[in-house]
Amino acid sequence: MTKQQQGPLKQVTLLTPGQSSEAIYDEWASDYELDLNDEYGYIAPQLGVDALVAVLPDRNARVMDFGCGTGLVGAELHGRGFTRIDGSDYSAGMLEVATKKGVYEQLIRCDLTKPLSLEDAVYDAGVSVGMFGNGHVTASAIPALLRVLKRGAPLVIYCNDLIYSGGDFAKVFADYERDGFWQVLKSEPSNYMSALKRPGWAITTRRC
Repeated sequence: MTKQQQGPLKQVTLLTPGQSSEAIYDEWASDYELDLNDEYGYIAPQLGVDALVAVLPDRNARVMDFGCGTGLVGAELHGRGFTRIDGSDYSAGMLEVATKKGVYEQLIRCDLTKPLSLEDAVYDAGVSVGMFGNGHVTASAIPALLRVLKRGAPLVIYCNDLIYSGGDFAKVFADYERDGFWQVLKSEPSNYMSALKRPGWAITTRRC
């Protein structure tokens, strides 16, 4: 693990609370997968989906990929036998790339810091990889995400350790459990880039 982060990856890593990442991701969209997969060995989508399938054996489940980006998680889910997948993201550039993968039933462009324009309790499961963080979505958005999941549905969140342990995410997640929004089933650390030291956490929860 000798590489140093650079370019757009460095830009989004160094964002501070209140800064927007939309322009960075729109510009990065065409090279996003090449950069992350080939340059840094990005495996967070696999780790997130590993955590989800451990609690979701039904391949016919309807899954929402929150912050789907270019569709890496959707492609991973599809490769594991899931076919009823929707995605949502703020970046039009990222969604354009995701559309070409042909693995989503629908893709929704939306600001995930605001409630989704969907009915309550329509999804059997949710997954979010890399969406939470500075310049992205804060933990305050979680109740809005849970609203579109069915009661008892799993939600897996994969996020950077700097955000989870270094920020207030771990505390907020515990507060949501105390307040009855969800049950935290498992929190598992891992390194999500083979060419960099990038510790992260897969947090498996279930909507109450």
